[in-house]
Amino acid sequence: MACLAPLDGDGFVKSFPVAEVNYINTVLYVKFLDGTCWHLDNAPEVRSFFNEFGFVVISRVLTAEECDATFEEFWDWRERDGLLRSNPATWEPYWKNQRFGRLGIMGNFSDIHSLRQLSNRQNDQVHEAFARVLGTHKLWVDHDRLGVMRPTVDIDLHDGDGPRIMESWRTLSNWLHLDCNPTEGFASIGSFADSGSKIDFGKTLIIQGLLTLTDATVVDGGFHCVPGSHNISTDWAANNQLHGTRNNMQVPQGDRLHEFVQQIPIRKGCLLVWNSLLFHGNHPNSSERFRAVQYIRCMPTQGTPYSPLVSDATMFPEEFKMSERGMKLFGISAWP
Repeated sequence: MACLAPLDGDGFVKSFPVAEVNYINTVLYVKFLDGTCWHLDNAPEVRSFFNEFGFVVISRVLTAEECDATFEEFWDWRERDGLLRSNPATWEPYWKNQRFGRLGIMGNFSDIHSLRQLSNRQNDQVHEAFARVLGTHKLWVDHDRLGVMRPTVDIDLHDGDGPRIMESWRTLSNWLHLDCNPTEGFASIGSFADSGSKIDFGKTLIIQGLLTLTDATVVDGGFHCVPGSHNISTDWAANNQLHGTRNNMQVPQGDRLHEFVQQIPIRKGCLLVWNSLLFHGNHPNSSERFRAVQYIRCMPTQGTPYSPLVSDATMFPEEFKMSERGMKLFGISAWP
């Protein structure tokens, strides 16, 4: 279990390019978004990394413009309530009103009205990236929300005291958990409809994911985990049920698992996918920059207790342009 995920030359975790796979004269070709073409599919390499470390990062699934537009929408929607990106003095009332604001999670419910988040959920490259990991294109996508960590360094509240460090704005540190309880057979998932059936985590892969809307270096805060811990978490959970609920496990302070936590820096525009059996959490922002993500996950259309949260097209915003791929991902129409 004591392993470290490899980093690239810029200090970000190793990632794999999203690919469009085509067969030409029965030979498999892969066209990457940067225009290069290979004749080998990288899905086996993606899944090998995922199986070893319990997570994998797929790069360039969103463009910089798509990332910026998604984050700008967050601010545009809330400006009418007095939340201004340019004025840190307006931030605290909003963050205090978020149920999971202490964890950097925005909103108290699944967000099905955000046009930008909906577009990202039906994005071709995002779907292809999930398919690389899960081994099938027949997927449903969920409806989740954003995660935003405020800058905590060089903050000017315009009160005459000048820039300062806002340690009280930093999210919970040393947070390590599972969003499932493999002993009980349930997961904490509110972004899909749930039949209530038990999950055999030894046979059924349940994943989680997020899209990075900003760069997230170590000092910007963000995802951390115990690489490889998906291989031992079932045994750990069986022996630590006092630290769990029906669908969640919290690793207590003092547990040796904390010694093996690795912070996972990720570039803007990437998809991070991790196994729900991987011990994970996030670490606080200690920089002058925002760290923003969109939480997202896909499920195969068969083999899990989960189905689309909203499968009625009339429930989506009228101005949202749903693609043919989106119709299938949202569960409006069936995959062939």
